[in-house]
Amino acid sequence: MIMERVVIPDEELLARVDYKNVDKIYIKSVALDRNSYIKLSKISSMDERIEYLNRLESFKEFTVELPKGESYRRNSSEISLGSYPIGDYGLILSSSKNFDMNSSISSIFTSSNISILSRGDRVLILDRKAW
Repeated sequence: MIMERVVIPDEELLARVDYKNVDKIYIKSVALDRNSYIKLSKISSMDERIEYLNRLESFKEFTVELPKGESYRRNSSEISLGSYPIGDYGLILSSSKNFDMNSSISSIFTSSNISILSRGDRVLILDRKAW
């Protein structure tokens, strides 16, 4: 899955997914408080991240039907993951309803209007919506 790490609040979040022999993706997002975000960002194992996110209460759960691709070949598609208010989120995409570790991937993203650019000792803070 390829997606932005910081997204604009309340605007559609798009991601590119690569898949093979899968018709449907199950998606679960979790709103993270500061402590959960810090704990999750320290977990390096994908299996442990998925296990941790599965224990938290869902913010959204939904499915996306994927375009039919050629069997046994890798396919790609851009899918909508919905829109999110300001905050930090964990995300699980799975080919299984149960979000089991063998068929799932996870990611963390932030929904924010702030953009920070830095070079050396200079920092520029921008409103992403103003552009």
